Amino acid sequence: AGVQRIRQPRGGTVNDVVLAVLAGGLNRYLRAQGIETRGLEPVALVPVSLRASEESGAMGNRISAMLVPLAVDPEGEVARLAATRTITNRLKSTAAWTGIDALLRALDGLPAPALAVAGARVSLAGVANLVATNVPGPRGPRWLCGRRVASLLPIVPITDGIGLGVAVFSYDDQLYVGLNADPTWVPDLEKLAVCIREGFAALLAAA
Repeated sequence: AGVQRIRQPRGGTVNDVVLAVLAGGLNRYLRAQGIETRGLEPVALVPVSLRASEESGAMGNRISAMLVPLAVDPEGEVARLAATRTITNRLKSTAAWTGIDALLRALDGLPAPALAVAGARVSLAGVANLVATNVPGPRGPRWLCGRRVASLLPIVPITDGIGLGVAVFSYDDQLYVGLNADPTWVPDLEKLAVCIREGFAALLAAA
């Protein structure tokens, strides 16, 4: 409900709000670590579903990704959301995921030994700083063995060269955020969680 209150008067998508909140959290976290955020633009690898509506329920995945600069620099959460919308609209208008989609399709056709060699040689260092994924889940509650599922907590694995993964999953009208990090890169993950909550609260207060 809070995300909808934020986006409805200003437009954009739920994903825009999620990315703006993440950028606000990173702004607070980095400044708390003594890192200057002016001019800083960390890049998030954001998975994009290419599944058509008629493919709903089909087996397998059709996923590409976009490289999204996060609006860490702007002062103020409203300006941060506006900058995020501008960035994502530009990327969507140019179908920015097509290059990564072509690469994934090419890799998909390789035999397993060649794919293993390619995977061992590929590093995402210098391409992106973190992975940020937002996945829509069930809108209503689910049950398991007669018990109501209270929450569904997501996690995204970290990989060579990327030390932070942020996963967002919607379930029963709530957004659940899972953080996963290499402590060498993000030494205080609990502090980052607090900063993300503060960013969301500030953006909601400005709605």
